[in-house]
Amino acid sequence: MFHSALKVLPFLIPLSLSAQSLDEPVSFEKDQIPPNYFTKGGSLSLTKDHIQDGSQALRWDFTEGATLTLNTGALGNINVYTGYGNYSRSALTLPVYLPETGQGKLLVEIRAGEETAGLIEVPFSHAGWQKLVYHYSWHSKIQWTKPKLRDKLDNIRITAKDVEKPGYAIFDKIIYNKPLDFRAGRNAITEIWLPEKHDFSGAAQPNAQDLLKLDQLSKELLPAPNPKVSRQQWEQIIARYQKTIQDKKWQMGNPIDQGLANYFGFLNSIANDWCRCADPEMKAKLAKTFHTTHDWLQEQGLVVNGACGKANNYVGRLYVDAATKMRDALKEHGNVDITLNYLKWAYHYDDQVFGENHHESMDYFHNEALRLLRIANMHADPVERYHHVETFRDVLGKQLQTSIKPDGSIFHHGFHYFAYGSMGMNSVSGTLALMSQAGFAVAEEGLDMAKLAVMKMRWYSGSTTLWSLSGRNPAGTQRVPVGAFLNLAKAYAPYREGKWDSELTAAYLRFQPDQAEKPEFQGYQAETSPNGFDTMPYAALGMHRRQDWLAGVKGYSKYAASGESYANANRHGYYLSMGQLELLTHPDKLPTVLGSGTRPNEGYDWCAIEGATTFHSPLDKIANGNGTRMPRSQETFVGGLSHDQRNGVFVLTQNSAASGLVMRDRAKDSPKPEPFKALKSWFFFDNRIICLGSNISTKHVRYPARTNLFQKFLTDEFSTTIVNGEKFTLADSVIAKDYTEEITTLTDPYGNSYITSKEDQVHLRIGKQSSRDGSDKKDTKGNYATAWIEHGIDPQDAGYQYAVLVQPKEGETEAFAKSLPYKVLKKDAEAHIVLDKTSKSIGHVIFNTSADLTQIKTPLVSTSIPALVMTENTEKELIVSFTNPDARTDASEPLPTTITLKGEHLCDQLPEGVSTELKDGNTLITASFLHSEPVTIHFTKPLPLVEATEIEESHTTSTVNYFIIPGEYVAMVGGGIALLLIGVMAVGKRSKR
Repeated sequence: MFHSALKVLPFLIPLSLSAQSLDEPVSFEKDQIPPNYFTKGGSLSLTKDHIQDGSQALRWDFTEGATLTLNTGALGNINVYTGYGNYSRSALTLPVYLPETGQGKLLVEIRAGEETAGLIEVPFSHAGWQKLVYHYSWHSKIQWTKPKLRDKLDNIRITAKDVEKPGYAIFDKIIYNKPLDFRAGRNAITEIWLPEKHDFSGAAQPNAQDLLKLDQLSKELLPAPNPKVSRQQWEQIIARYQKTIQDKKWQMGNPIDQGLANYFGFLNSIANDWCRCADPEMKAKLAKTFHTTHDWLQEQGLVVNGACGKANNYVGRLYVDAATKMRDALKEHGNVDITLNYLKWAYHYDDQVFGENHHESMDYFHNEALRLLRIANMHADPVERYHHVETFRDVLGKQLQTSIKPDGSIFHHGFHYFAYGSMGMNSVSGTLALMSQAGFAVAEEGLDMAKLAVMKMRWYSGSTTLWSLSGRNPAGTQRVPVGAFLNLAKAYAPYREGKWDSELTAAYLRFQPDQAEKPEFQGYQAETSPNGFDTMPYAALGMHRRQDWLAGVKGYSKYAASGESYANANRHGYYLSMGQLELLTHPDKLPTVLGSGTRPNEGYDWCAIEGATTFHSPLDKIANGNGTRMPRSQETFVGGLSHDQRNGVFVLTQNSAASGLVMRDRAKDSPKPEPFKALKSWFFFDNRIICLGSNISTKHVRYPARTNLFQKFLTDEFSTTIVNGEKFTLADSVIAKDYTEEITTLTDPYGNSYITSKEDQVHLRIGKQSSRDGSDKKDTKGNYATAWIEHGIDPQDAGYQYAVLVQPKEGETEAFAKSLPYKVLKKDAEAHIVLDKTSKSIGHVIFNTSADLTQIKTPLVSTSIPALVMTENTEKELIVSFTNPDARTDASEPLPTTITLKGEHLCDQLPEGVSTELKDGNTLITASFLHSEPVTIHFTKPLPLVEATEIEESHTTSTVNYFIIPGEYVAMVGGGIALLLIGVMAVGKRSKR
């Protein structure tokens, strides 16, 4: 009855516990039963028939009531917290092999002496290896009967209960107490798993043309046969595969001793060659070679509920590819259903394809969508296969619509995460293209959402994306998934009369201009670089573009995390996207992060993030610990306004835990630091950015607060910093300059200028810096020019004001500093308001609806809720844009917002959903915002002539002269004067009220 039994010991007296550590596997490699194991009513032996580790395992033959006791000795601390995020907790690992399903169970008792502290039941519901992993604490599935005994555990007793006939179980690779990720927990199998049976009788049945589409789909999914490969070549290829199997013992009678991905890559390589092989005899030999390793893996537990678990996501991708390519060979071999069932189980196929809920997941698009399509296409019966593919096609379109946000944000880990999103869009675009080519195009609404996501990528990217969007991968090298543009363009062909989508193709050609001459691109032209101002409310992101450069400002809020960091990934990136103003300007056509002067892994000071207001502390004060850090605040007044798609405003209500972070090592009896707060705003007009900060406050923090202007890496090409006309380059010693009394003009080494106010203390440092790389694995060094505005230790209601000129022309910086063609009209806790004289625009950030605007000389009277407003006067119209920057990502109903303008204004055509009301000589404009959508209204009626008696300021441009008067605007066109009283629309003169 016993197979390969080396020793049979009906009863063993327990001896001293083996010296083997409790956190190492017990693998039964010695030719004797462990002296601390004994049985009553059964027998023990060593077997080579079924193993998980080494060359043999422990077999226990039992009858009803038999017991097996594992005298482990004291298990020690079973409440260890360790590993990434402290997610690893002490656990028992107990792989068990049962030869068949049936009546009965194994009762596993975790004991302290003769007392039972906890129970685990293992019913005979699974045939083969299953790997039990039970954590002793935190998410523990052990039935604790006497939890107070948990610190005294020293043995495990297993009892055969309710069995009808003699049976056996095999144990191997037991680990008594080792910290494992709590997500690795595996409970005993309690019921046999079978895939759902789907009734397609009510669905339209496929015709001959539909079944031909299935053949085309298989061609798209499988490598094409290559008859040019000779038989001799195939024999050599097969011989190499067989040698690998022999040398690595990847066949029956051996344990799995490597990560599953290694075996899956091997199987996929064979599957690819099986598809390519056009020689029937060689094809059969390739299939046999595949089955040798595949059958062994299934015996080891690569089956439903098996010891290998669910090989899905990143690990299982190549296995799905391999198994589905071998569909016909597996069918002939007799295990296609076993394999298909495993894939469905591992990938939650029935839930994902036939379920109702389709949630956001970039991993779904990157790892799972194509694999689910392959699983659908693996069904052996063509009619059943057609229905599965059709169902998946419908679901994929819905998944695209529900996963991608209305502004094009691509969420992962709960916030806009480019690294995952770019992989997801890159992968799914290929899937969408091949489905369209096979005649299974997803709904156009789904394609439109994918298009929105990738087209927004080109707004926040040059050749690389904004560094502030790097998540936990802050190397500054993340690139736009250029291939996604072309694949998506191809996916639209069924909806474009067989042609590719012209906008996506144009975007692709801008990134790949060398492709334009290829025949397939005839009739398509590369787009020009996007220009204007755009926002992504879900991402708390504003993007301002002119020519080929990009200025991006990134905030964080209740909805948008500032990033993600681990102990070994982005450990010091705490301030990333906390008000970061980032300029991508070089190389010219497709700028990059590194090329524009940010070098995260070359001496970068992680406390000097450009545009952010931070504490200047040692790196260890902002370093992440062992868990996942994704900083958010509870603030919702964060976001941007696009004004007529040209200029814009962005606001960040900063409420940071940085004060507690940098002071976490303070004495217990010392005062608790107050939150680090600030009101920050940015006003974008052409290449001019006006940056304001107010109410910068904290308390009980020993490190100075600063607002960082720039931190630029010095190279031979980009080496000179200019301050007030004086040039500075790298010297033998550090250059440190302070500018505290006058307006300061700085031009960074990459050609961007910064003009500060005379109230701000500006500091410049040029020299070598030492730091740590983004993964905190090595020390780094680099030469930098760094400038900042100092706020000092524990500032109270501090502020700043500076302008940025992006890539100004020669002489432009000096002229700007001399004339200062902007004016800060208000900068306090109520509002930030800026007039840009050149564009005759005023940007308003209204923090408090009670703000008194009567003395500000702007068209705006009030707002019903905190809002962003921009007004612009042209010769013929007043243009007004506004929004509620609260993204309200969980809201389903729009929120009405009303702004009031001075005077009575008329508009020929209001945007949809916008209404106006003339009241008490003013104009009330109401719009409803769901997710911070901007509204722009063009008041096209000419403004009336009035008399002006007092001119406060003047500014002249080449085309329009205009003056600012208290309460009035005056425009001088040509040689005549037209006085514009804001909001009054009657023609002719009108006296002041």
